[in-house]
Amino acid sequence: MKIYVFALVFLLFFIAACSPKTQKKFYFKMDTIVEITLYKNKEAKIKNDEMLKKIENFLDDWDERFSPNSANGEVLKCNNRENDTVEISEDLYKMLETALFYSQKTDGFFDITVKPLKDFWNVSEESDFLPDPQDTAILDTIAEILQNVDFRKISLLDNPKRAVFSDKKTQIDLGGIAKGFAIDKLSDTLKSYGFFNFIVNFGGDVFVSGTKDFGKPIIVGVRHPRQDELLATFEMNDGSLVTSGDYERFRLTKSGARVHHIFDTKTGFPATKNISLSIKGKRAVVSDILATGLFAMNAQEIAEKIKEFDGYDFILVDSLQNPSASKNK
Repeated sequence: MKIYVFALVFLLFFIAACSPKTQKKFYFKMDTIVEITLYKNKEAKIKNDEMLKKIENFLDDWDERFSPNSANGEVLKCNNRENDTVEISEDLYKMLETALFYSQKTDGFFDITVKPLKDFWNVSEESDFLPDPQDTAILDTIAEILQNVDFRKISLLDNPKRAVFSDKKTQIDLGGIAKGFAIDKLSDTLKSYGFFNFIVNFGGDVFVSGTKDFGKPIIVGVRHPRQDELLATFEMNDGSLVTSGDYERFRLTKSGARVHHIFDTKTGFPATKNISLSIKGKRAVVSDILATGLFAMNAQEIAEKIKEFDGYDFILVDSLQNPSASKNK
């Protein structure tokens, strides 16, 4: 759905792009298109071009530090560690702290240590690997891998900031948190410089603040991932909308089976109960985590679980293409 959400968000926002007070800038960072839209901001402390340059510098730094295969990045530093304790930055400390908290809150459905599982399934266009769920040898291999997928094998120490890994095979993957965290940091930075009317759009995952020019509301929409159907629209002025789906990163095997990047951490297989899950709420990092962490649950389980997160709502399309949503979405 992210492709659809991005297209819809772009179309809905494009009307305002013609205004002389509106400025847009596109970047390709963190393996996605980042779109920044600045509307008229009377309280801005610096010029738009200066703000956009600061954003570009931030994205360059974030991409290098937290992209999974960046040679100078903190992810590789942790995953290629020689000792069980790794000194980490303030940003990674906060991400891991947040990830561990929500891993507990989601009963481990969100788990930042899922990388060995992703590596096993090798979600890429070049691979035709599809484990047979009836093959006992494959099941034994997955069961062994799942022993290493356990957020409880990471702990944090302060002064200085350190991550401690109790298992040498444990590896981290920031795919379900780094973009949401970056969106929030950019949004907070924009506000600190007096920019209160803007959109931060990471490939369809958005944070919206304020209004368009002339006080017009910003409207965000969500489309059905398989059908040409609008599921919902929102007037948003201070919040996020993040979507996870089985169409974002996936491959089709020769038999037509879809292998995607969102895994059920209980079974070790790609989640099969849903095809898209959108989360709307105040902080993008929480929306990002929940869109990933609740994806393997069924509709009833999601509807019950979301009640534990005040101010967050969901829009779901299950594997039978049936839509559902929070009552107060």
